[in-house]
Amino acid sequence: DFTAQTQTLAGKGLVLSALTSIQSLNRTWFYGAFQKGSGNYYLLRTADPAAFQTAFTQRQSGFTLVDLDIAWELGQLYYTGYWLASAQNPQQMLLSDLAFPAFQSQYTNLTNKQGMRMTRIQAYPTDADSLYSALFVPGTDAAAFADDTIATIATDVTGKFNANSLVDIAFEPTS
Repeated sequence: DFTAQTQTLAGKGLVLSALTSIQSLNRTWFYGAFQKGSGNYYLLRTADPAAFQTAFTQRQSGFTLVDLDIAWELGQLYYTGYWLASAQNPQQMLLSDLAFPAFQSQYTNLTNKQGMRMTRIQAYPTDADSLYSALFVPGTDAAAFADDTIATIATDVTGKFNANSLVDIAFEPTS
């Protein structure tokens, strides 16, 4: 399983740098990208958004939330996060479960007025709307947030945003 593989690779000097999950044939498949590194880590998967937020808050000093994944499994929404020990407080901020207009407003406030930059984003469907969660850290790097269709994202990434680095992408099918 993914937890056992993460532990085995940690013993070989590798830490998780990104994770995602895909549900197929009534089974959830986890995928991770690992890089050289070491340190204590905490891997959490829960269906309770309050428990995920509590874990995030409790680890603010001493751990960095490296990546998160929010996905449906058999009718239940699961929150997965991977924290890696950090000597410094990363001063991360987590926005959770926001509809797009509220997310876009918070994004603009955090990046333009509070000196934060987004490092991770997740989009996921609900009965009422698609929701977004995102991770922010202090930073004043130039950033652009694009809300594109699949038909235009590749052109935008290589065209109008070619001076930027793509830090994350979220895909939410709407039909």
